[in-house]
Order: sequence, then C-alpha cells, then structure tokens
Amino acid sequence: MELCLSLYWSELRDVTLSLEVLFRCVHPSPSCLTFNSSNMWTSVDVTGFMREEEVFPEFKLTHRIVYKRPTSHKISPLGSRDVLPSGVQIYQLVLSYMFQLNQTTEVRPEFPLMSDLLYENPYSGQLWMVFNCNKQYKCAGDSYSRQYTTKLDKDDYILRLQVCHSKLSELKKLTDMPLCLHSKLSSSLSLEVTASRYDLMSGPTVTKKTLRPGISTRFYLRSLPEDKLAKCGIDQGHFLSGHFTFSKCDKVKKKVAYELKYIVGPQKSARSPSVSTEKKLYTNDSLKEFKINSMRYGVLTSDELEDEYGDDISFLLAKLRMLSESEMCSYSNAEALAASIYAKVCGYLDMLF
Repeated sequence: MELCLSLYWSELRDVTLSLEVLFRCVHPSPSCLTFNSSNMWTSVDVTGFMREEEVFPEFKLTHRIVYKRPTSHKISPLGSRDVLPSGVQIYQLVLSYMFQLNQTTEVRPEFPLMSDLLYENPYSGQLWMVFNCNKQYKCAGDSYSRQYTTKLDKDDYILRLQVCHSKLSELKKLTDMPLCLHSKLSSSLSLEVTASRYDLMSGPTVTKKTLRPGISTRFYLRSLPEDKLAKCGIDQGHFLSGHFTFSKCDKVKKKVAYELKYIVGPQKSARSPSVSTEKKLYTNDSLKEFKINSMRYGVLTSDELEDEYGDDISFLLAKLRMLSESEMCSYSNAEALAASIYAKVCGYLDMLF
C-alpha cells in the first residue's frame, strides 16, 4: 500500500506536518453473501489481521428485486438511415414489460445480459424508456443501468426496450429476455445476528464483538419473519438486496460495504390452501366409505344413497356384494348390476384415454 502526500495548490510556503497512520483490516468470508430464507439461517466468518478490532456487524436489506418477462415483442427493419455501407439492413427488437408500483419509490431497470456492456456489446444499442398508464414518458436509459435511478409514483408502468442487430437470428434469441427491476424499500430490513448456532433458536442477538488478530469469528444470521415481508408486499420468489458492514463509523460504511442478497422462499400463506383442500378431500372420502359400509349392517339402504353415490364405482360394487351375499338375490338382478358397473368403468376409461 502506498500513501502519497502533497501540498494544496495555493500553499506556496514550507509547512511542518505531523502525521499518524493507522492501518486496520477486517475481512469477511464470503465477501458476497446470498441468504436463502428457506434454510432459515446462514453464517459469515470474519477475521481481523493486524490488530485487535471491535466490530459492529450490521446486515441491511434496502432494495427489492423482481424479474419480469416481456409481455410482447416485435422485430422490424429500421429506416433507410440504418443501413450499413455494405448494404446490410439493421433490424430492431422492441420488448415490452409491464410492472406495477404500490407506492412511490426509486426504481432502477436492469438487463443482466447486457447492462454492463457498451462498445464490446455485439448488439448495437439497448435503449429503454418507461411510460405510465397514460403513456406519459417518465425516464430512459442505456448501458450501465446503475446510473439510471428514477423516482416513480404509485401507478402502472410499461417499459419498452429497443435492441438492434443486423441479423434476425440474433434478435430472436432475446425475445424472452427478462427485466430485472430494482425498487427501493420504504424502510430497510435488518437481519438479526447471533454469536452461536444455539442462539439462532431463541438466544440473544449480537451488536458488537471484539476480534483477536488472526482468529476468525463466526456470526450467525436469522431469516426475516414473514410478517415483516408481508408489510413490505414481498412475496415468494422475490429477491432482496442490500449490504453488510462491520464498522460503527458512517463514513467507513459508505466506503467498505459488502454485497448481500436475500432469496424469499415459500411462505405459510401460499401453502395453507392446498393443505386445507387436501384435508377436505380426505374427510369426504372417509365419510363416503363410512356410509357405504353402513349398508351392510342395515343402518342405511342403497336407495337412500342412490342420489348421492349412484355413479360411484365403490357404491355399485358394494351393492353387488350385498346382492351376492343375499339368499333372496336372483341371478338376473346380479347380472344387471354387474353390467351397469362394467358400463361405468368403460365410461371412465374412455374419459381418461
């Protein structure tokens, strides 16, 4: 590391300088953390190398990331102005994306395939524009999307992306290219940090810790409660992004911050309908089985269940079994019932195949 000092341009005289340089170093592993909430926890190892350090672990999520597929696409040739000297025609691909904002927030569109490319991009141009539901122009951007952050109001929006190329085959490869939409959360979400795996269950959280030089310390992170995600309108399949720091100084936090990504897994509300439906089906099947078995003991008659289970195969088989066990059963009655069951089974097979 090289440290250079120089006088300010307006200082023309000799000066006496007293300088104290203090080197500090804290290194996390991994330095880019991806937290899958379905695992409910993750960990980060932190090492201080030069001296004893007091760290203040802070893990904050500040943005929501939603991926959108294009709702429509159109490929068309450009005008006479867009023809190469060799006579090759330039074509354009226009992709349309729809998205909705439930509150006023800062938005940054991004296309991960090409947003960080400019002159080395094989496609000539990647201009995008955003309009509201009244077709009013709001913002536009090109490469390096990090510089195009715009504040948008609560509304429905459409984003149109134009990509150009001289070959139609190359444009057709992008007809399903997703849009990565970054939107700032109204308030940041902080992850709870503990000092041990045991404390993840119900133990206390950690706000600061002293690191000894050369010795790694592990911090454990809890997943976010579902009620916090619900308040922010975050659903399963969404991503959250932010950063984590280990300094108490705000100036250092701005300069030394590490990338944090949070994957929102399945939530209880998404699973509850299927569970209740499965329980209801199980109850109905049990009730049907109970009623059909009751015919053998004379609790219910077949005529009483005819309207409810007349087309059910298990009901027809139970009737046939009762006729075969009855001494007063005639062969013709059993034969007619067997023919009815056979016809029902054939009808079901025809519907399936």
